Amino acid sequence: MLYAPNTWMSAQQLDLRPVPWCRMMSDVGGQAGGGAVSEALGEFEALLGLIRGERTLGSARLCAQAAAGLSQAAVALAAELNDLDALRDELQEACRRAAQARPAMAEMIRVGNDALLALGDGGVAAVQQWAEGYLARRQAMRDALCDAFLRELASQGHRSILTHSNSSTVAAMLTRAIEAGLVTRVWCTLSHPPGEGLMTARQLVGSGVQVRLVSDAAMARAVLDVDAILTGADALQTLGVVNKVGTGLLALLGLQHSRPIYSASTSLKLLSPGLQRLYSMKDGLAAELIGASANVELSDIGGDLEIHNPYYERTEYDMFTGIYTERGLHDPGDLPEMARAVVTADGFGWERGGRHALLPLWHQRLGRRVHV
Repeated sequence: MLYAPNTWMSAQQLDLRPVPWCRMMSDVGGQAGGGAVSEALGEFEALLGLIRGERTLGSARLCAQAAAGLSQAAVALAAELNDLDALRDELQEACRRAAQARPAMAEMIRVGNDALLALGDGGVAAVQQWAEGYLARRQAMRDALCDAFLRELASQGHRSILTHSNSSTVAAMLTRAIEAGLVTRVWCTLSHPPGEGLMTARQLVGSGVQVRLVSDAAMARAVLDVDAILTGADALQTLGVVNKVGTGLLALLGLQHSRPIYSASTSLKLLSPGLQRLYSMKDGLAAELIGASANVELSDIGGDLEIHNPYYERTEYDMFTGIYTERGLHDPGDLPEMARAVVTADGFGWERGGRHALLPLWHQRLGRRVHV
């Protein structure tokens, strides 16, 4: 089962209403004319609108739904277009728009790239098969990553762990380690703004171990109280790990105080140099940084105060002790080559200094201008 975007009534229901992938085509009896294709692309654009605005679902669900939407779009396009090159051009634009919907989500970029690779390997049927198995493959990768973590942890003897931000992968790793009796204390930084560390702490409270939430300003003190540091990764690029701002500071503290620091994610967040051109690190709102704790409204501040609220930063690989993926614990020096080895679909990714030529065709098929 895949998910048809025209059945989704709210963000909360995004992953709760499965329907067959052919739902889009049923109203035209399987005969896809230009109207059916325009409808399919319109529904895909509506899906991307939901993905842009969604702030509660994790990357697994969002990426699985983007994969489903790309599969549906490929089916509709193939029913009208007899030329494989034309089909690929149109699907490439759909994949690129999926990447643009969440440009700070490396896995979403990989969704677009991998859909095109599937098309090249086995046509539309391969795209459908790839989309249908997305969540199962992802879960298998996470399970393998957790298994590798438990093996290493048993030999390392790290009983207390400091985490930063909120990573569902890291939470799963720690939950498994707690259940195995390998971890007895977890410290979580607040990770402000907006404070995702509280989500991690909330997930682990009640697990039978000591869980402590500390302010970001207390990182230096917290590092002294733990055996090791474990962070997630928003992207694994050729030059380093992209993660929540503050990760670099933790890495420096780890080096200073001889505390090992590890980053963890599945290989779905590895980005080749070409795919990195689609990735961007976003900044937060100024009001988030001021907050209510200072009892000051942003509008009350006079003068030319500049407020910078970055969400992400890139930390060089040599600052880390090791990097976990589903393949095991890697030497950080291996990651640049692993990123370069990611197969990139032909033509996918921005050319430096330019825009691609497919947008006008996309607009024409939708019959309206779309958000760029």
